[in-house]
Amino acid sequence: MTISTLIASFTGFFGVGTKDNPLPWPLALRLIAFVLLIVACAVYVLRPMKDWLYGPDVEDILTSTQPNDDFLRWSQARGMHKAVLENEHTLQKRSIVYSFGVSLLALEAMYAVAVSLVSR
Repeated sequence: MTISTLIASFTGFFGVGTKDNPLPWPLALRLIAFVLLIVACAVYVLRPMKDWLYGPDVEDILTSTQPNDDFLRWSQARGMHKAVLENEHTLQKRSIVYSFGVSLLALEAMYAVAVSLVSR
């Protein structure tokens, strides 16, 4: 998000959107749209998950009636493996959105340079 905002700010450094050389509103709206889309991707990827399974079930450990520690470790490993498989779909979606956001960031940088060259 920060890099996206910096890229948008650098267009002002290149003389785009100054008082003497205003940025045409369609170009400015596209630059704002890039920033908003990148922020939306970042928020989606970074937002916390509710009921996210990532470790052993403490309740299962505390209520275990098995005297064998090996059985308990095996049971917990199976539970964590199940949680990893259940979380895989969500992680894949977030990975795709992250990749899309990085691509948008590259496109925004190229767009900002193009706008600065065209508006001179």
